[in-house]
Amino acid sequence: MKTLIMCITLMFTLNLQASECGDDCDNCLNKEPFIEQVEKVSLPAEVTIYTDFGCHYCKTGAEVVADLKKKYGESLKVKVLAFPLNKGGSSELAAKYYESMRLIQPQKALDFYHKIYKEGLKTEESLTKGAVELGVSFDEIQVAFNSVRVEHMLEETRNNAARLSIKAAPTFVINDRHYITGARPMSYFEDIFESAN
Repeated sequence: MKTLIMCITLMFTLNLQASECGDDCDNCLNKEPFIEQVEKVSLPAEVTIYTDFGCHYCKTGAEVVADLKKKYGESLKVKVLAFPLNKGGSSELAAKYYESMRLIQPQKALDFYHKIYKEGLKTEESLTKGAVELGVSFDEIQVAFNSVRVEHMLEETRNNAARLSIKAAPTFVINDRHYITGARPMSYFEDIFESAN
């Protein structure tokens, strides 16, 4: 009975969030209700996040990820994949800059992910400045941004998302097995990790 109530609550929440979503993230959440079942996961673990830099729910997800990393440190590996749901605009621009950073300095990609959301980086000028502040040269970021490799990285993410039936952002994939769609509070993830340990 408790599981049924949780599933109904989750379906209502997702539909409510989807209807409140703004123009920039029209497709942030699956609009069809679904039942999500996530087993408890022992640490160490890896979380892969499909994020759309134009989505305010993804920004909330980024804040939770920062708190999770503070709490669990090296026992929680985080990989972020840029997943712009709409072609063009500031979301795709930020995705290309993020993937450029991931290409040339992967160890700083997570910092850049947080910087994009925290500082609201949306223009070429602000994204370039943000990358330079993290120690990447102007020339490096521009060469990577204009490279075919970055386009291939974005295409690979879209193909993986399609293969895994991921249609919304944010989507969290834990250990390549457990899928969580939509922003969730810190306590939701703590329950998944701590109940298994």
